Amino acid sequence: MLVQASLVVANTLLVHYSRWIEFLGGDVREVGLIIGAGSILGVLTRPWIGQWINRLGAKNTWALGFMIFGIGAAANLLLDELTWFIYIVRSCLALGPAIAFTSSITYVTQTTPTSRRTEALGIIGAAGFLGMFVGPQIGDMLVGSAERSHDDFKLLFLLTTFAALIPFAMLSMLRQPDVPAEKTPVGLQAFLRLVKKYWPGSILLLNITFGATVTVPLVFIATYIDEKQLFMPWQKNVPWLSTVTVFFFFYAIWGMSVRITLRRLPERIGRRKVALIGLLILAVGLLCYGPVSSQNPLLIIIPALICGTGHALAYHPITALALERFPDQVRGTATALCLMMNDIGLICGAPLLGLIADNYGFDWLFRTLSLACFTVSGMYAVASIPVWRQQVISDG
Repeated sequence: MLVQASLVVANTLLVHYSRWIEFLGGDVREVGLIIGAGSILGVLTRPWIGQWINRLGAKNTWALGFMIFGIGAAANLLLDELTWFIYIVRSCLALGPAIAFTSSITYVTQTTPTSRRTEALGIIGAAGFLGMFVGPQIGDMLVGSAERSHDDFKLLFLLTTFAALIPFAMLSMLRQPDVPAEKTPVGLQAFLRLVKKYWPGSILLLNITFGATVTVPLVFIATYIDEKQLFMPWQKNVPWLSTVTVFFFFYAIWGMSVRITLRRLPERIGRRKVALIGLLILAVGLLCYGPVSSQNPLLIIIPALICGTGHALAYHPITALALERFPDQVRGTATALCLMMNDIGLICGAPLLGLIADNYGFDWLFRTLSLACFTVSGMYAVASIPVWRQQVISDG
């Protein structure tokens, strides 16, 4: 749990990466392009990541992810203008967490009993919420003011590099999962063969949609706050308690509380229902950004609370449903597929949503995402009717 929290702290320090792109001369359209394009490497390598986890073990590949992420964070220190090199740097910042998060989820599912896996994923996700609060707050203290210098961003990336080294060192204290190594060939054909054999079904639509919604807190929120000039009434006197800090306090701390309190809800009412409830709450929360304005910046607390609730409820049952059909020895492939779908939502969502925000404003960005959540929820609910009907027959 501490390793996961440390990883998320390091990763969410970079929710301010949009400000770095703008500092180097970019606009909101380029924010979407760079972050979306930079995530492509994470998606393209997912098939191999999953298979190497199967062969080398989740703990070893977990360490590799931290190493790549640290290198990517440090490489930003070499940038002083927007060039092609930022796409390579951003790719490392996407590939490192891709390996680390895939490995961490695989590790958890390989070291917990089947009946407690959804709950275990929920607990490790709660650690992620804690990191999601700490990282953005520290970053906002460094680059949250209107006047940012190159030295401010240098300190941000130095702290991010250091934050990636802490969990790298902590991994030595974890035991190796007692799972035999998978001996099948490593390659795209082997990945596709396993995916075809254990295909999870329509739940992957929810993975993609959820990945798109995460672009709001992880990609666009800082730019949204700057563009809408959402400054808290006390911010001049207490600059560290900024709008970004307030947003992530309610989004992350409340989300963590919901995750821990309702961690066994999927066992009681079913994972499909909890996943749908979470996605529908996210859809409502996205619409609540509309009334937020420079005259009423405190209203940002409302979408933060509602979206934090939706995130807390949706992610772990969606992930557990996508993983359940795969046996333990190929769980790395299962996790890679699941997170690949999240990445596709991010990669397709970030440039498209950035373009929408640039041409039509952020209100239309939120409306578009909300409509996607409502539509996919409806489709998945219809697909789940036969399953629920069978459960009623079995219970009766």
